[in-house]
Amino acid sequence: MSKPIVISGPSGSGKSTLLTRLFKEFPECFAFSVSHTTRNPRSGEENGKDYHFVTREQFEKMIDENGFLEHAQFSGNRYGTSKMAVEEIQKTGKICVLDVEINGVKSIKGTDLNAQYLFVKPPSMEALRERLQSRGTETKESLEKRLNTAKEALDYAEENGSYDHIIVNDDLEKAYTSLKDIVIERPKNFLNEDFSRLALTMKSAYRISLGKLPKLCYLGMQTSIDEIPTSYSISRSRRQDKIIRIYAGRVVNPGISNIVK
Repeated sequence: MSKPIVISGPSGSGKSTLLTRLFKEFPECFAFSVSHTTRNPRSGEENGKDYHFVTREQFEKMIDENGFLEHAQFSGNRYGTSKMAVEEIQKTGKICVLDVEINGVKSIKGTDLNAQYLFVKPPSMEALRERLQSRGTETKESLEKRLNTAKEALDYAEENGSYDHIIVNDDLEKAYTSLKDIVIERPKNFLNEDFSRLALTMKSAYRISLGKLPKLCYLGMQTSIDEIPTSYSISRSRRQDKIIRIYAGRVVNPGISNIVK
């Protein structure tokens, strides 16, 4: 089972832009955890999709039962990431992404969740200030509050062991490439259960010999079957209009909307 990804970064770091691109490019591979909240649903929001809407009593009961990885209170309402929400995504075969602020990161680190921790860092505080100002949505007071929060997050990111990876977003394309290199687990061998199962599936579905599978993986994350050499013995009918994505121990074939586990 692939590790959940806990990602953090101050407002204006470009974290949301990077995640949007990642989800768009790999829609079958990632999913956000659905948070619990005690606030009332807004127009158009669906229970279980946008949030798990619960009463304050239910929320506090989950806290007592150690059901949350992290939780906090904003504007009088409670919000939290439950262990159940992460487990539900893992059951689908997708990788769970938890987008949290610094206190959420600290809380999750105190649990037994075996996650990968990422921080998206702006190139400088001055660059961050310019990005926030360019939005045209910040007052002088809200801008300073965001910058103070960002300074706290940046200071924590400098602490030893705070994150597994830090991505400096001074160039969006480079930052996105760095993100993919971190979260996309390119297989190095097939000496584990997941990859062995993948190999057998590939052998059956695409008539690829097991000896050639490791080499096939290195052809890339997104490889048109038409580009795979004919020596891999894939029939033309199977190559036509299909894509193989080898990702975190799974074959994703968007052409038939299928994930082979």
